[in-house]
Amino acid sequence: MKTIKLTALAVVGPIAGLATANAQLLTNGDLEGPFGSPDVLPTGWSQVPVTSPISNTQFFGGVGAADTTGTIGPNTTTGVAGIPQSGNSFVSGLEDLDTGHDGIMQTVSLVGGASYSLSFYQAVVKEVARGIQADNNQGGWNVYLDTTLVGSSAFSTSTLATTDINLNWELRSLNFTPAATGTYDLSFMPYDAASLLLEDPHIRMGIDTITLVPEPSSALLCGMGGLMAFIRRKR
Repeated sequence: MKTIKLTALAVVGPIAGLATANAQLLTNGDLEGPFGSPDVLPTGWSQVPVTSPISNTQFFGGVGAADTTGTIGPNTTTGVAGIPQSGNSFVSGLEDLDTGHDGIMQTVSLVGGASYSLSFYQAVVKEVARGIQADNNQGGWNVYLDTTLVGSSAFSTSTLATTDINLNWELRSLNFTPAATGTYDLSFMPYDAASLLLEDPHIRMGIDTITLVPEPSSALLCGMGGLMAFIRRKR
C-alpha cells in the first residue's frame, strides 16, 4: 500500500498540469516594478541587447534600453511618465532614429505545434528632451520568438500633449504556433507607424498587462508535454 500511495502522489503533479495548462506563462506580466530610475526593468524581464538583429539600435546608435514607467517618472518633464493600464507601473521604450530602439524580452518554454494566445495593452507615450524628439502620434509593438517576427500589433494613435500622463490604453492580441518544443526569447519591440511609410521613426510606446496562455484547443497538448517530460525524468 505504501508504494501505491507514493506512486499516486507522484502523478498528481502532471495531472494538475493538464488542468492548469491554460494558466499565464509569463512572470510578472503586469510589469510591476520601481520607476524612479531610467533603464530599469520589472522583475522577470530583460533588455533586448543592442546587438540583436531585431533591434534597430545597431543602425540608429544610442543606448537601446526600455524603462519601467509610472505616474511620476522616470521623467515627467520630458514625457517619460504616465498612468498604467493596471497596477503601479508599465514599460515604455523608444524607436528613435537619433537615440536607439528599446525592447524587452522574457524566456518562455513552449510546446511545438501548440497554439498560443498573446494579449497586451499599448499606448503612445511620446518623449521630448534634449536630443530626443520622439513625439510622433502613431505606433505599436512587434512581437518576436527569438529573431522570428510572429506578429505586429495594429498601431494606436494619440493626440495628447507629450507631458500628459492620461494615456489612451488599447488592447491588442495575436496568436502564434511555435514549430518546435523548446525555450524561446519572447521579445517586444516598439515601432513607429511613420516607419511603415519609410519616414524616420521618432516615438515612445508603452506596454502593460501582457498575458500568454495556450489556446483552449492546445491546452491538453501543453499538459501532455509536461506529463511526458515528467515521465522522462523518472526513467
